[in-house]
Amino acid sequence: MRAGWLAVAQIPLLVLLAGKVNIVGLLTGVSYERLNVYHRWIARGLLMLASMHFGFQSHGWNLYGLMQLEWGTDTCPPTGIAAYAIVLWMNLTTLAPFRKMSYKLFVIQHIITFMGLIIAIMEHLPSTALYSRVYIWIPIGFYFFDRAVRTLLYLWSNLSPAQATLEALDGAAVKVRFSGRRIPKWGPGAHVRLRFPKFGFWHTHPARILSTPSSHGGDLVFIMRVRGWFTQQLLKHAEASSTSAAVPTSTVLVGGPYYSSHNDFAAFNTAVLIAGGSGVAFTLSILIDLALRAARQKLPLQTVKFAWVIRHTHWVSWVADELRTAFNALHDAGVDVTIQIFVTDECLSEKSDLALMPAVIDGSVADKSSASIRELSLSNGTGSNFALLPTAEYHAGRPDIARLLLASIEAAGGESAVGVCGPLALTTDVRAAVVRISDDRAVHKGTGAQGIYLHVSNTDYS
Repeated sequence: MRAGWLAVAQIPLLVLLAGKVNIVGLLTGVSYERLNVYHRWIARGLLMLASMHFGFQSHGWNLYGLMQLEWGTDTCPPTGIAAYAIVLWMNLTTLAPFRKMSYKLFVIQHIITFMGLIIAIMEHLPSTALYSRVYIWIPIGFYFFDRAVRTLLYLWSNLSPAQATLEALDGAAVKVRFSGRRIPKWGPGAHVRLRFPKFGFWHTHPARILSTPSSHGGDLVFIMRVRGWFTQQLLKHAEASSTSAAVPTSTVLVGGPYYSSHNDFAAFNTAVLIAGGSGVAFTLSILIDLALRAARQKLPLQTVKFAWVIRHTHWVSWVADELRTAFNALHDAGVDVTIQIFVTDECLSEKSDLALMPAVIDGSVADKSSASIRELSLSNGTGSNFALLPTAEYHAGRPDIARLLLASIEAAGGESAVGVCGPLALTTDVRAAVVRISDDRAVHKGTGAQGIYLHVSNTDYS
């Protein structure tokens, strides 16, 4: 019986950790998507406690020959089985393979089955212990608090809906930009949920904010790769309108922003930012923030390495202006900055035996210590793409993550910070490399090796 009471007592915490606006997040500063990990583990613990409760109760009834009598005269067994079946179903459907089949369908059925769970538990609780229903009323209050706050913020942000400009980019991507004057201030790495009524009023899409409140004139800027129906509609609208003189626009409604709970990268001696594809929005927002702050004040930050893994060199055009501006600002502030572009689906060939050539910055030749590029050309004749960002180093193939990190970490004069955003395979490699480097160097174990901070943000929000 005790396991059953413990299971019921987990429901307030279960709901509290599920909301996008919740007390735990407000007090700790931890973003909702990270708290959602704990939400899932609380759900698994609840399933374990419910299994123990059901198993021990059944064993006791069998021990004294009361099983048939209990099922025939008491309403607790059928309502308990109903609640247990719902808990089991909810845990199974939250596993990644099921969740990724259709995330929208997952959310709808998850909410409906949770309502069924609440009803089943209410019916299952014995009439002699109705006071225990407080563990049900409290989470209901948490849920409506989350919905009320989100609704009020949503109404405030969209009293006068913004008009977003849409720009079709190479590589099946769309650049979205609109005014953020009614959006609360956001930090680097934050994201919002966008709704374009023209493409379905009830359809929302998470998008990482590439800009900062101090950049791009205060506008919100996003890079969105085409992955589903919604982003396909955005791209089609941008492409269809790009042939006319008018700039393609569309009304946009915004939910959020939702903050990213990472440490301040400016507080470290060395920062390594790694991105894959559209994950560049996360790392670039941090780079822009560092550049703007470095231009205003002296930071502890001494070295910045920015690595971006892309399929084709022309993808550099997505954010070439932002990268160039951030590079120059950090360089002028005395920060040693390196930008590396890793191209996976094109063949690069060296035109010279020289490993590194001087880079041209604002028309002048820079010293190798401040910036360098590998003079490369594309075998398919599109070498002009390198002119988009001449201050970068271009490499063919996928990066050796461990080697990339080790070079910066070993040269660091203090603690290092690593930030990564991209596909699961990339973030997994970075996690493994950081752990291996920390172990090999015996960080904080008397060797003098400084600590490594790691923040991982996947491009998958579900």
